[in-house]
Amino acid sequence: MSKTLLRMLTIGLFIFLALGQLANRPQAFRANGENPAANPQGHKTTVEVTFDGLMVFQKVKDYDRYEVGIVDRADHEFKIIVGKHEINLKSAARFIKTKKELARMMTSISPLTLEVRSGSGMGSPKSADIWARDKKSCGRQQDTVAHENVEHAFDFCWIMDLEREFHGGRPLDLIPGKLKPIILLRHGELYTRFKYDQLEREESPDSKTWKPLGFVAETITLRVDLKQGEFLVLRNDNGAEAFRLPTAEGELDAAILNSPVKQYHRLMRKGGRDHSHFLYYYDLFSNVAPEEKVDIEPVTNGFSPINRFIHTDSLADQMRWIYTFDNQECGSAFLGLRTQPLK
Repeated sequence: MSKTLLRMLTIGLFIFLALGQLANRPQAFRANGENPAANPQGHKTTVEVTFDGLMVFQKVKDYDRYEVGIVDRADHEFKIIVGKHEINLKSAARFIKTKKELARMMTSISPLTLEVRSGSGMGSPKSADIWARDKKSCGRQQDTVAHENVEHAFDFCWIMDLEREFHGGRPLDLIPGKLKPIILLRHGELYTRFKYDQLEREESPDSKTWKPLGFVAETITLRVDLKQGEFLVLRNDNGAEAFRLPTAEGELDAAILNSPVKQYHRLMRKGGRDHSHFLYYYDLFSNVAPEEKVDIEPVTNGFSPINRFIHTDSLADQMRWIYTFDNQECGSAFLGLRTQPLK
């Protein structure tokens, strides 16, 4: 075979493989299979807010909403990224006029609200309409397989339930002031965007024996379909806004992160084995016994979930990968029994 022919075959194979990768490239998940509208003035626009890091979700039954509380720790940093920019006074200047107001919002004891509003946002919000994606009930261990069901892979129920799975099905007593800020979620669909690789958990604290846990949600996303003239707005109780989607520049996504201050920061246990940051969740509650404070970690050569290595052009996802790291277990958690508002 001539060198010229060999070169042409090599180039042809490269192009074929490249086109195949582009054709099969996973895109940002859409619950109904549709792509978001690129034009904010179109009939319908889909926006998304991603949550990643140490934070606790719950459903508040009597108020018809979900809430998420950011774990307030000196070694973790609360960040909001909208489109291509981290929120600061300059980027929020159209809504927030002073550094004091911005600082109050980012460390607020009073809840923030993420909701759909129309026009200038000064009118009344829409009636609450929020739900968790639930195509199939989760059986964590039996559903942790090499080839997942693609519909079930994005359900919200992959999130760890601290009460049902780590506290014997008993309510946890939250210590006031440990979550700051607390964000009220009133509209849209919550779903699992990314999951950890297959995990296991300790039989008892600092033990050398582990038992299966399975796939667990690392990143939760709120997906909202907006009608013409509507915006998804994050605001405080004074009406000051941190951001709205779509932005004036047409950006459709945001990320709310609570990640380690240092690029790689883990606790060290005796004997040189690393603790994960999952242990920080136990500090939020007054009724966790010492023997319940077990850690989690990835299974050696375990399964990888279908949505673990999705490539994306979203800067929010890229920033999430910068600020959160594998094996730290800094993903979100859920309180499945508690029904009173977070405090």
